[in-house]
Amino acid sequence: MELFVLLSQAVLYICFALLLGTFILRIIPSELRPNVVVRQKVLVVVTALIPLAAFLPVLDITLYIAPRLGFTNALSIVLTTYTVGTAWDATLLIALVFVVLLMRTTATSKVASYVGIVLTTLLIVSVAWSSHAAALNATTGIVSDTLHLVGASVWVGILLVISFFAKDTNNWLAFLNWFTYTAVGCLAIIGISGFMLMDIMVDGYINAWMIDYGQGLLMKHLLLVPIFLFAFANTAVSRFFLLRDKPFQPLPWIRFEAILLSLIFIVTSAFSQQNPPHGAYLSEELVSPIFKWFHPDVTIGASNVIGFVVNLQSVLFLFASLFAIIALIVSFFFKKIPPIVSFIISIIAVVCIYALLMVTTVIR
Repeated sequence: MELFVLLSQAVLYICFALLLGTFILRIIPSELRPNVVVRQKVLVVVTALIPLAAFLPVLDITLYIAPRLGFTNALSIVLTTYTVGTAWDATLLIALVFVVLLMRTTATSKVASYVGIVLTTLLIVSVAWSSHAAALNATTGIVSDTLHLVGASVWVGILLVISFFAKDTNNWLAFLNWFTYTAVGCLAIIGISGFMLMDIMVDGYINAWMIDYGQGLLMKHLLLVPIFLFAFANTAVSRFFLLRDKPFQPLPWIRFEAILLSLIFIVTSAFSQQNPPHGAYLSEELVSPIFKWFHPDVTIGASNVIGFVVNLQSVLFLFASLFAIIALIVSFFFKKIPPIVSFIISIIAVVCIYALLMVTTVIR
């Protein structure tokens, strides 16, 4: 069941991104973007998936308490008294209103697009309401989680919609001009809200690497390295070629940036289901299996902290990381190198940096 809950959260985040990306692009003048066509039926399906995906955590809790109370009574109690249940009630209501709106409006309606942005944001708020952060600090948790999801959904959503629903690459430079600032703004929102969330959820960022939640948080942050480099390729490099009238197909490159950002959604959905380390009493049973694999001979307890040392392994992985990053940057400037190669190099870079950090850590 845990795997299904994890997948449901990833689906949830991608649905938010697709909805916000579509509605934002619809209100952008056509001369400032490529021709994008997303059918209303697609949006109806995406919206209908949201309450279904959001129901999985509700079902998980219901099944946990059902042996004592019976499934019907357990479901009724969860939906009326548990925060995750009442938040899902709000999600279902908003989604039903949303579906009716989509079925009664057309893709050309600017008013419907603005309303769609508002309703999608409300759906994000309903999900943030049931988050771990909200449980630890209601107001700050909901606000920071909402800002984090909205910022990520706008950035990823525009990229996903452009990548997979654009019919051409017309007005590409005009699109890059406004989207670059949008992405920077989203990154600022994600960064600020991310620090707010870590202040609520994590007592010590580096020490949190010892448990699953901290491992997921670390991997999420490491994935930002190739994302920034792909963003560089999709702005500076594509401008370099297009301004000189050299043949360049930007869609494959922006598509892989969207895939990398979607990977962050998947990683986030995975570690967000783990108990945050805020106030947690560390024991051997709570230690992440991955972290334990790098430190098999160390017994970890509540008093342990992470330190760093330089050794032969760390030096080797440092050079491997630098080589992978340089190779990734160089690959952007060679048009004969397909984007998939750059994508694979970016994953190798992330793995090398991750290994570098793990072999450098020591338990004290």
